[in-house]
Amino acid sequence: TIGKSAFLNGRNGILGNGTLNRFSVILDYRDEKVWLKPNRNINRAFTYDRSGLQLLAYGLNLNQFNVQSVLPGSPAAEADIRPGDQVMRVGRLPASLFSLHDILKKLQKSPGTRIKIVVKRDGKRIRKTITLRDLV
Repeated sequence: TIGKSAFLNGRNGILGNGTLNRFSVILDYRDEKVWLKPNRNINRAFTYDRSGLQLLAYGLNLNQFNVQSVLPGSPAAEADIRPGDQVMRVGRLPASLFSLHDILKKLQKSPGTRIKIVVKRDGKRIRKTITLRDLV
């Protein structure tokens, strides 16, 4: 497994496209400011993870995935997916064929959707099924 510090490089987080696409972003280099002007997407509903997994992408092409954390009581916890598990397959395809965005979109599908996943733990491949639901 790969340690958390190797992924984060001292960062506190990333402001992603799910938020930024709701604004026109204006960079004022001279005054060292960023301006966000709401656009037509400002009121669009957010879609959220329904699995309870937090994944980290790594590797040369960022197409290898480790479980960083699992929300207690979530569908991923109920499927016995654990921090440190390496995601090997999602559905019928190798995880390396996906981007992190692709996997996260699958984990946002409708409640009741079943996601088959194969993880590698302690050198063994283990099949799991996550049944998505809204998290509170």
